[in-house]
Amino acid sequence: MSDLNINSIRITKKELNNYSKKMSNLPESEQYPISFPSVYIAEAGRKSGQNTAYVGETNSIIQRTKEHLEAGETDALVKLNNIGSASLHMIGHRKFNKSATLLIEQMLMNYLTGDPKFGSLEDDKNTANNGLLNLRNNEQPNFYMRGMYENKIFPEIWDSLRQEGIVSSMSDVEGSALFANSPFKQLSSEQLDAKQSIEETVIKVLEQKSTSAKIIKVEGMAGTGKTVLMSALFKDLYDYLHDVNDFNHNAPSIALLTRQEQQLKTYSDLTKKLNMNNTVFNVSSFINKNEKKKVILVDEGHLLWTGNYRRAKSEIWKPDLEALINLADVIIFVFDPNQIVSGKSYLNNSLKERIDSAETFRLKDQWRIEAPAEVKDYIQGIADFSRDSLSAPTPKTDNRNRGTDDYDLKFIDSASNLYDIIKEKNATVGLSRVVATFDWKYSPSKNKAESTGYWYVEDNDFKVPWNLQLDMVKSAQKKNIPWQEIPESIDEVGSIYTVQGTDLNYVGVILGPSIEYDKNNRSLRVNPDFSESADAKNVFKTVKQDSDFSDERIKEYRIDNIKHAVNVLLTRGVHGLYIYAVNEELRNELMKLND
Repeated sequence: MSDLNINSIRITKKELNNYSKKMSNLPESEQYPISFPSVYIAEAGRKSGQNTAYVGETNSIIQRTKEHLEAGETDALVKLNNIGSASLHMIGHRKFNKSATLLIEQMLMNYLTGDPKFGSLEDDKNTANNGLLNLRNNEQPNFYMRGMYENKIFPEIWDSLRQEGIVSSMSDVEGSALFANSPFKQLSSEQLDAKQSIEETVIKVLEQKSTSAKIIKVEGMAGTGKTVLMSALFKDLYDYLHDVNDFNHNAPSIALLTRQEQQLKTYSDLTKKLNMNNTVFNVSSFINKNEKKKVILVDEGHLLWTGNYRRAKSEIWKPDLEALINLADVIIFVFDPNQIVSGKSYLNNSLKERIDSAETFRLKDQWRIEAPAEVKDYIQGIADFSRDSLSAPTPKTDNRNRGTDDYDLKFIDSASNLYDIIKEKNATVGLSRVVATFDWKYSPSKNKAESTGYWYVEDNDFKVPWNLQLDMVKSAQKKNIPWQEIPESIDEVGSIYTVQGTDLNYVGVILGPSIEYDKNNRSLRVNPDFSESADAKNVFKTVKQDSDFSDERIKEYRIDNIKHAVNVLLTRGVHGLYIYAVNEELRNELMKLND
């Protein structure tokens, strides 16, 4: 018998007893999983072809399963048997202990969240049967040999389950937006400390029944894990409100909001998969519903609108933040001033004071980019337009002696070559896309005169449509599939509006004509006159409420927003970043930096 032992049975008392008798005839040292800590997956298929699952861990798998079966109709395993003929997959390992099984349980929930076999976008209409039935997070602090369980034993378990057809490949799961945003992810110590402190604050406020809303702000640069923290907070607070009986399944007293359309699609599918229905909303639609909640969470809060823009009668209109404060006992929002990319999010002094005075939790560690610190710093220096950021060659990215994979950072000589590289990466590892600064015309509300009707990103022999135009992409978007997960979106160029808040394995960034070379500072420089972004060109319309907003300040604001957009685009790649510059002088300088 190997170190790993996975056995599967139907979830019936008869099969359970037969299995127990069979295992009891083995030597005691080989009676695992039944006599030692173990993990289990219970799952049942549905008419849609997708599965529903429940994951657990226990010191006595036989006794625990009997307890499930005797618990009544509300128990997860009983629900699974009601869906269809349910199976129990019992996972034992010679090196399992309590800390290890809690960790493996959490990792299984995390991966099953992103597994297309379990819940799907083409799911049964009966949402009570979707995805995962688990309610609890079990974050584990560091323990002895934790890395072995994460990096060796868990992949061995997952691959064994894959070979039996129970789960999808690990690469398929890791390319899913649901996996990237799963509330079951293992948090860093920094994220975990922030989560625990925020939850304690929220619970205290709710118990005190304060009459004024509590505002909590989560800050951090792109890639510091703000969305993962927000997802974990959302799940925990949803469960808390459920447990204290302050809960209505048709209208739970918690809501997660975003203005980023692709994030909205991801969160909508995530909550469907986790049976957290009626909890995810677009900001405007939620405000218009005018229904107060105990807790509101706002992801990408830097995208909140601060102007009216003909949304409501002027006498009843309020900026998004003020409107939301009136609809919550507690509001938690992610905020990064360096990701404000629109004049619609311009903060006047009153709103800025309100945001600045909020209780703040800051995340500092960069988690998206899997590279040595010097590579992360090099990329961030370029993204921040820092002085001398283009004065030294790219740092070596061979990480074999650092315990991490190589990070591929290169400057490319043509848009076509960059596109070919990204298509090859997408074919081999998936989730790789080309994105660009908003320097080519595009209007979703106006058709091009050309027969194809597309708006293009063009440069020399490169001509590819802007995002969200191809018929297959539009069709998938209607099914709530995020842009980066739609196979056909490889045939489009992404923008700040499709990739903000998302991860890509490899990203190819086209810096358009608005990004030039600053000789004096040896860095990137913005020329807003070459930008085609309506926000960059017409920002004065959105900030004119400030009478002292001079023409010079408006130009500075336009430049800042374009800088923020570049920052976002350059920090999408988990494993690699390729950059091409349309501006010839800048391109020549960048090509000198390849190591």
